[in-house]
Amino acid sequence: MKQDNRTQNKGTAQKTGATQNKNTTPKTGATQNKGTALQAAHLAKYAGAPSGLEAMEGQDFFIPQMLVAQALSPQVNRKDEAYIEGLQVGDIFNSMDGEILAQTEEPLQIQIIKATKSRKLIAKKTREVLCFSANGVDGGRISKSCATCAKATMMEEDGCTKFINYLVRLPEHPGIGCLMLQMKRGSMRIAKQINSQLRLWRHPAFTMLWEFSTYEDTSNKLGSFANWRVRSLGAASEEQCAIGLELAEAFANKDVKIHNGDGYGDGTNADEEDDDDVSI
Repeated sequence: MKQDNRTQNKGTAQKTGATQNKNTTPKTGATQNKGTALQAAHLAKYAGAPSGLEAMEGQDFFIPQMLVAQALSPQVNRKDEAYIEGLQVGDIFNSMDGEILAQTEEPLQIQIIKATKSRKLIAKKTREVLCFSANGVDGGRISKSCATCAKATMMEEDGCTKFINYLVRLPEHPGIGCLMLQMKRGSMRIAKQINSQLRLWRHPAFTMLWEFSTYEDTSNKLGSFANWRVRSLGAASEEQCAIGLELAEAFANKDVKIHNGDGYGDGTNADEEDDDDVSI
């Protein structure tokens, strides 16, 4: 997938009929909120004040996903109601509003707030969820423990799928807040490399800055797909670390809903249409 010469029309391409925002960044064309530029300057004095969300629990929040468009993604099919104008295979987008965050091979800065695991068993024909573990350890229907479940040890064609879930922040898109990035199957090797670097870093995950982009991966026996290319940028800035710490504390030991955008993030078949509860 080579970088094309597409141009954004006064902002990021959104779902058909969506209103465009003229405030865009030259690098990615992502919609920016002018107020976020002043966040550090005038909102810092409100640190520690009541948030107004004290009565809300983890299940009351809904985290959109950061997805990669694949050849079979409904968002690139003009006949599908989920179609996003301008989105092409390999582009990174927000599952909630269809905002294109980066085009193929275009770098995107990522700050990982937290990493967790989950497992899901899906019926091939009906796409029904037969078993789901929000933490990848227990809580499923088939077995009390994933470690003793036969489906967890089978090849993924017949067994369940393991996910590594990253709650991430995009420093170049401060108005977004957080997104959930899920890696499975073809991208699991990359997730393990990320985890290894974070372990060797020996500091909280949110203190490291990453650069994510996509490329055409031809290693899949079923055909090529858009996969992640990742590299560490070293330590995050003091301001980025402060925001990361605040988010890490806010989402500590929370179970939240993940918006399922069916973006086929690593080239495999789409999951069911329901949203997932994942422990983060």
